[in-house]
Amino acid sequence: MPVTAYVDETGALELARYVLAAVLVEDAAREHTRAAMRALALRPGRRIHWRVESAARRGKIIAEVAGWATPASL
Repeated sequence: MPVTAYVDETGALELARYVLAAVLVEDAAREHTRAAMRALALRPGRRIHWRVESAARRGKIIAEVAGWATPASL
């Protein structure tokens, strides 16, 4: 099963904090997953940027993604 890894990171030097997150998506599901993520953006062609999303929007995004029936590997 070929997979693609998507990685994002953030950090706050003043808090000595660094977070690295990754998800593996099976290549067969890659386009479907990307389309589903794009559909969560408020405006077409825009990306989801966690730091600018309201708490309510973050909750909606979390609920939507958590409800996807996709096997996960950690």
